[in-house]
Amino acid sequence: MLNCRVEMGEKEDKRLNETKEKSLSKIKIDLINEKQACEICSYNFKSILQIHHIVPKSLGGSDELNNLIILCPNCHKIIHAIDSSYSDDNFGVDYVDDWMDFNIHERKQIYLDLAVQILKARFPDGSFNQ
Repeated sequence: MLNCRVEMGEKEDKRLNETKEKSLSKIKIDLINEKQACEICSYNFKSILQIHHIVPKSLGGSDELNNLIILCPNCHKIIHAIDSSYSDDNFGVDYVDDWMDFNIHERKQIYLDLAVQILKARFPDGSFNQ
């Protein structure tokens, strides 16, 4: 009898996760149709655009529209690279900043603003340096 309850609970969890995924998929489609392009670089091939959570779900971020932006895969990867220590550890602390100055100077502030929002979520006590 206990196994049956555990299996039913697992099925309910699976259904709940599927419902959340469908809901997020619908939000993604609606948001892409509204924004029409990557919110950083304006790349507009809708089929590959992605949702990015400004405040990561792992830090309490939600699927609410004010926590979501649409990004192309490159900008999405760059945001995550800025938010990690990988670039600093492997290429030096100035690498990301220098790369942005050379390659995307006109959009640099957008990336930096997103990085600050992520850091504020990660360190709500303000213990990071801006």
